[in-house]
Amino acid sequence: MDRWGITPRCIIIGSLSALAIALILPYTLNVMRGSRIGLSSCTPAAFILFFVLLLTVQVVLAMIKRGWHLRPGELAVIFAMMAMATAVPTR
Repeated sequence: MDRWGITPRCIIIGSLSALAIALILPYTLNVMRGSRIGLSSCTPAAFILFFVLLLTVQVVLAMIKRGWHLRPGELAVIFAMMAMATAVPTR
């Protein structure tokens, strides 16, 4: 499964990111009456969280040990999980 980029750490990071999206989007939409960031078809919430992930987790992993950074396949799986999580709780 590693050949496709599906590793335990990308499943864990993707699941935590999807959970954060699933909790935050309904709160901002229904309680705060904020922006409808999850209602767009281009999933801006996933892009924003993915960008934050690249600036924090990816940099920290690379600083700890050079080989620990997330590979492109893992990043693709994480982003796909976040994009699906954006569409589900707001529809």
